[in-house]
Order: sequence, then C-alpha cells, then structure tokens
Amino acid sequence: MKKIYTTIFISFYLLLAMQIQAQTTETNSGEASWFAMFNNLKLNEKWTFGNELHYRFNDVFQSPGTFLVRPFIQFEHPKNVSYAFGYTFINSKNGAGSITNEHNVWEQILLKYKIQETKLHNRFRWEHRWVNPEGAAVNQVNRFRYRFGFVRDIHTFQEDKLTLFCNVFDEFWVNLNDKLLPTSFARNWVYLGLGVKFDKLTNVQLGYMYQRDQKVDAFDNKHIFQLSFNKNFSLNFEPASQ
Repeated sequence: MKKIYTTIFISFYLLLAMQIQAQTTETNSGEASWFAMFNNLKLNEKWTFGNELHYRFNDVFQSPGTFLVRPFIQFEHPKNVSYAFGYTFINSKNGAGSITNEHNVWEQILLKYKIQETKLHNRFRWEHRWVNPEGAAVNQVNRFRYRFGFVRDIHTFQEDKLTLFCNVFDEFWVNLNDKLLPTSFARNWVYLGLGVKFDKLTNVQLGYMYQRDQKVDAFDNKHIFQLSFNKNFSLNFEPASQ
C-alpha cells in the first residue's frame, strides 16, 4: 500500500515539474488576506459532521474576493484512515467586479500517522465542479488535490493550559478530464502557520501561504496571510488530541 501512495506522489510531482519547466513567464498579483472558521461535530469514534467558512479579500482588508462554505460528513475506519464526502459553494469576485459562482461536490481520503511527536497526513481529494461565471454558461470540470503536511506542538505554557504549535503543508492541484485523468497543473500552495491550542477542541492560527497559479501563458504568484479559528464539538466520548 505504501508503494502505491509513493508512486502517486512521485507521478504528480513529476507532472508539476514538467509544467514548471515548460512555462517560465511570471506575474505577481500581490497580497491577499483570508479568514477561515472550521467546525467539527464528532458523533462517535467513527462519524463526524463538519463545516468550513472562508471569507477572502483579494488584497489586504480592502476588496472582497471570495465567500466559501463547505459542509461534509466523514467516516474513520480503521484508525488513522478517514473517508469524507462534501459539498462546496463558492462565490468569488475578481478585480473588475465580475462574479463567479461554483457548486463543487467532492470525495476525500485522509491518511494520518505519527513520527514521535510530529503528526503527519496525506490528503487526496477529487472535486467535481460546476463553474458559472456571470453572463456565461455553466462549465463542468474536475480537479484533483493532494496535500502533505504535518503538525507539531512547540511549547506548553500557563500551567499546561495553552499550547503553541506549528502547521506546515504543501498542496498541489491538478486539472482532470472527464475520465478523471490528469491533464495539467493548476495550482500549488505552500503554507506555514503558528497557532495556540486553548484545549483539545479549540485553537486559533495565523499563517502565511505562497500561492502559485497556472494561467494561460504565465504563472501567477500571490502572498496570502490567513487567520483561522477552529472550534470542535463531541458527543458522549473523550475527544482525541488535535
């Protein structure tokens, strides 16, 4: 099984490398500021309902860019392997004020493991998107997203009531055809965040993300600053550590 995931990992990164070598023109769309809230309701040891809310500015606290809501259901079995199914609604505005709505249905596999005190994960997500730009017809497209990341506690203080932690991940996005086969590189995220855990269910995080998008004739680069709040809930059991 590990060989299969390693093959997938190497294959898509080779695809990414070929796309980067083929395209050298660069543009820079500046900075952006994003806010996010994550909530999970864990019903038992296997089933979880969750939701995400995102509000994103195209620059630093000035022009509204994107509103995103993402409810989902997740099933975990065996331990450290989870499967999720969800829906995403996205309303976005570009710099000229044009609006695009997107309805997005997705499936996901998350593999979690631990090396000493570091928690690592591999996330595989397949998205089926219905994109509706203002004044245009709906376009149905598919996309694959792979994320590798880790979370590690750095320091506990105030008599073990607060914990400082770091969150790091690299995620790349690949466009797919109707048969869900890769066609082209779409985007890459590199993220570094520092956060504070108030308890096992609540944390706040401030992060920096470098975004690299494939455009028609160039790569576009953006620097993103994100503030996120995570509040989880559990029913009738002792929650696992975040």
